[in-house]
Amino acid sequence: MSFGSLLIAATGLGYYFNAIRIGINVLLLFFVVLGNYIGTVRPNYFVGVRTPWTLENDMVWRATHRMIGRVWVFGALAFLALQFAIKQSLVMPCFVAFFLVTGALSIPYSWWRFQSSESAHRPPNAPTV
Repeated sequence: MSFGSLLIAATGLGYYFNAIRIGINVLLLFFVVLGNYIGTVRPNYFVGVRTPWTLENDMVWRATHRMIGRVWVFGALAFLALQFAIKQSLVMPCFVAFFLVTGALSIPYSWWRFQSSESAHRPPNAPTV
């Protein structure tokens, strides 16, 4: 937040910055940091991928957050490197797509992990409901 305020103040003083590019880079670096940390977050109702499956099963919570953490770190690093190869007008739509895809990827993955953990713990002749 302070960096954003300094950027706004510098622009007001007449210095030119590509605020969108700088903002995206700061957010991508934040994703790198958050991706390294999100895998260690304990199950809670405030932070993380809060699907019914992750909240019900601690193993699914850990697996989902480890996976999404890796996706955030490697995806953000790849985007940081590749953003200079794409046109300036496509950087923001690609960033939004990255954000939405990584968020949407965690939901089916948590369901899949929950289903595989439930089938692993179900007795072989038990009826399915």
